Amino acid sequence: MGRKKSETARSPEIAIRLTMPDYNRLSELSVTKGTTRTDLVREAVIEYLDRIEAKVEERVNDRVAQRLLEIEERLAAQHKKDTERLAKISSRCLIDVALVNQILYSRADKATRDKMWEDARNKALMRLNIGKKQGDPVAAELAKDALSGEA
Repeated sequence: MGRKKSETARSPEIAIRLTMPDYNRLSELSVTKGTTRTDLVREAVIEYLDRIEAKVEERVNDRVAQRLLEIEERLAAQHKKDTERLAKISSRCLIDVALVNQILYSRADKATRDKMWEDARNKALMRLNIGKKQGDPVAAELAKDALSGEA
């Protein structure tokens, strides 16, 4: 009742020849299992076909897994390259900021430049503290360094 008509339709008959020892083994096993030789052979063929299909599917899955690993490695290499590029850009920006600071400091009025630099430092620290209050871990670390005089 559970099978569809297409599953129960009879296929063309298949004839095979076995050696006598194999035929005797088949007969003994069918008696032991309490089934017919035909059912036993059908079960063996289906199991064999299932195993072959599983191996084919496994090879396909292995190829997909290999391809995914290749893609992952390529993405990791690109990510590393992009990270290094951003680090270089960041370093250049910091060097440029330091040069601008040196130029501004050297050209500022000698009487007021130390006070002006202290005000700028305090404003930067206030900005970092706002980020720290908003939960930015980088801002918290920078603010700590600025307060200790390491920044």
